[in-house]
Amino acid sequence: MTTRDVADLSQKIVDSEGNEEFHISNAWLTEIENSESIPSILQALQLSVVYHVKFGDLLQLFGVDVQRNQQAPD
Repeated sequence: MTTRDVADLSQKIVDSEGNEEFHISNAWLTEIENSESIPSILQALQLSVVYHVKFGDLLQLFGVDVQRNQQAPD
């Protein structure tokens, strides 16, 4: 999948949801791939949908271990 493909899929979801905060541009995705940028929570969610990856697994790529950071209920 190219960065252009991701941008196009992202735009379809933006149009469907009516929320520009989900937008992922081709240039911005390249910045992420080059470790020059970190996605917002909505953009990370968008990437997990586009790439068909579990959200927690995607967060691990950015140094967030969801399993480790979960607290047991009292």
